[in-house]
Amino acid sequence: MSEGGSPNAIADLALFAFLPFGIGLFFALRPALAGIWLFLLEFMFLPELTELSIPGLPAINKQAVAGIACFLGVMLRARGKFFAAKPWRGPDLFFLLGFIGNFGTSFTNPEVITHGPTILPALNAHEAFNVSLWDVFYLWMPFVLGRALITTGKDLKSLLQALAIAGAIYTPFEFIELMLSPQLHLWIYGFHQHDFIQTMRGGGYRPMVFMPHGLVVGLFMCWAALSGVILFKAKKAILGLPSFVVAGYDFGFLVACKSLGAAIYTLVMAPIIWFLRPKGIVRISVSLAAIVLAYPVLRMTDLFPVKGLVDTARSVAGGDRAQSLEFRFDMEQLLTDHTKDRPVFGWGRFRRNMVFDEYTGRDISVSDGQWIGTYSQKGAWGLVCTFGVILLPIF
Repeated sequence: MSEGGSPNAIADLALFAFLPFGIGLFFALRPALAGIWLFLLEFMFLPELTELSIPGLPAINKQAVAGIACFLGVMLRARGKFFAAKPWRGPDLFFLLGFIGNFGTSFTNPEVITHGPTILPALNAHEAFNVSLWDVFYLWMPFVLGRALITTGKDLKSLLQALAIAGAIYTPFEFIELMLSPQLHLWIYGFHQHDFIQTMRGGGYRPMVFMPHGLVVGLFMCWAALSGVILFKAKKAILGLPSFVVAGYDFGFLVACKSLGAAIYTLVMAPIIWFLRPKGIVRISVSLAAIVLAYPVLRMTDLFPVKGLVDTARSVAGGDRAQSLEFRFDMEQLLTDHTKDRPVFGWGRFRRNMVFDEYTGRDISVSDGQWIGTYSQKGAWGLVCTFGVILLPIF
């Protein structure tokens, strides 16, 4: 389902064509560079909310197509790198535990749920199998392929340069949507990928281009700008240009994209990257990872200072920003309370994790955040497994 129409033939063709295109990159570029650009191009240009249906498999969208193409390309051109990464060892054990949790979610949700006219299906072993395959396509493949391909300083330099260049490549598309409103996804793929009202910010527009939301575009430009800062500190150029020029250009468009959070992240992280030694940066990374781990626990136990943060946002950023923050906290609390009935394995998919009006059957909740979406669907077990994969390498 899309937010404003249905995918056209171009959207389906783009997904089909990207598989051979992605494999072909491995015959044109060295493996690390091929994998980097494969995932970047998918993220930047393929259609959102478009899926290929293959019997017996979960729906295949752009992230899955990229993962499959990269896996096949590595198997054909750099198989040794894949096995040298020791798949299914180390942090990958969290994926195996996650598969167990998927079956736990299905076995603890065998009942059909009814909210007025809204009927939500029961879960079974087939659903657990599908979710596990989804985890392989969308989570495990990018994780293990990244570990296999990015192994040297040269590979890391290529990754940072590609991110900075990709941000610059995206700016003409952002400029079009800043001037004309977010329409590129509609013009090319036949539909808007998100609610259009959320693109309006500060008397203008917040670009979405071909990404799921304007906030994602902001984070993407944050990554691009910070990559340029890292390269400038390392005295590495980007396509013959001084890295600080590319970083500044990317940051300028980040500001134009009206994504305050991403701009703040960049302004905070850039001095940390520039002034601190690697050991200091690692310590800050560990501290941030600890906060990420602590936040869900504090929210579940009502120990997080929600009111204080909302009041601070109201005094610093104004009523609109404070209201937006308060709404997110309210939705997290609503879903957290709902998940207390399924704390270990969660409610599963098919909107079972959402809260509905018992009379009208209308969905009255919003899953606005990775942690609450994971927790409400997969419970504490799934939350630990998902964030364990991300955070364990930092520690």
